[in-house]
Amino acid sequence: MNKTTDQKLVNKLCLVIFFELLFELLAINFLKAISEYNNLIFLALSKSLFLILLIILNKKLTRQQIPFSLKLNREQQKLIGVLIAGLVLIGLINKKNILMAITIGLIASTTEEYLFRGIVLVALLKLSYQTKKAYMRILIPVIISSMLFGLEHFLNLYAQNLNLTIIQVCQTMAMGYIFARFFYAQKIYFSQ
Repeated sequence: MNKTTDQKLVNKLCLVIFFELLFELLAINFLKAISEYNNLIFLALSKSLFLILLIILNKKLTRQQIPFSLKLNREQQKLIGVLIAGLVLIGLINKKNILMAITIGLIASTTEEYLFRGIVLVALLKLSYQTKKAYMRILIPVIISSMLFGLEHFLNLYAQNLNLTIIQVCQTMAMGYIFARFFYAQKIYFSQ
């Protein structure tokens, strides 16, 4: 890629993130205005529309091929298993909301993975491909995509207090880093 192409990709990536945030803010405020923010059907519909928006934005703007693979080694499988078990245990503490958490969690995780690993991380890896130091080619895109992933969760201030949101932002940044490292370890984006 040359500098002009790189700058265009950065601009398009910023546009995707802007429209993603705008959609999320509008959806949250619309659902709150009609008093349906905690309605499972409306939340699922909102998250599904969000995924459709991301697919359209990707097709029209960044044109990233979204490489997904579920090939994990034994160590990665164990780590994912422990994380899932921990999340299920946490969910069992509040059984009243477990169906909503699972439904929205699955839909939200699909859209977030599509955006932050599929579009953002792949674009950042392409942009950093010419960097001389190998670790910087990987580390900078992984850190930036993880930070964006975590910071996006400040939108949850609509549903919870600041302290809880800050904890969630830190947790999602860390999880974003782990997910980005798993994604990079697959090396599936280089085949494009």
